[in-house]
Amino acid sequence: MKLPRALVGPVMGMARPARPDGEVRAVHAAASRIQSETGLTSARALGREIAERVTAALLEDAQNDPAAILPGLVSRDPIAMLAFAPGIAAVDELAERFRDRMLAAFGSFIPPAFQHEAQRRAAANTLCRTLAERYARHLRLAQTPTLLRKPEE
Repeated sequence: MKLPRALVGPVMGMARPARPDGEVRAVHAAASRIQSETGLTSARALGREIAERVTAALLEDAQNDPAAILPGLVSRDPIAMLAFAPGIAAVDELAERFRDRMLAAFGSFIPPAFQHEAQRRAAANTLCRTLAERYARHLRLAQTPTLLRKPEE
């Protein structure tokens, strides 16, 4: 039996699943806030800074308390939205990466607490690089070219 050509050769028509519109809006809001604070204009630098702030919020233990997270979501703080909002939440991706790292490193063995923290930080570092690329891509694909201009003095 001969397999169809699409199953044998490279698949050319595949694309990434689209990210939620709320994520794109939150990235743009965070970028404009960070740009006004720091003066950064590069999409890559803005994406890196947004990703660093999001992963810092994820790693801050006090922020993982729902009482601390809720005010940021209610006020529509873009960093809180990117980190914890349903459908966008980077915290879900961090949990997946952490679980995968723990299973790969320890299997069914329950490691000591310091290993939990080390694996959590390593997972957050890889997630930060992924988020920086994703957020920079959102900014580069922006329909508003004024977003990356220096603010008028």
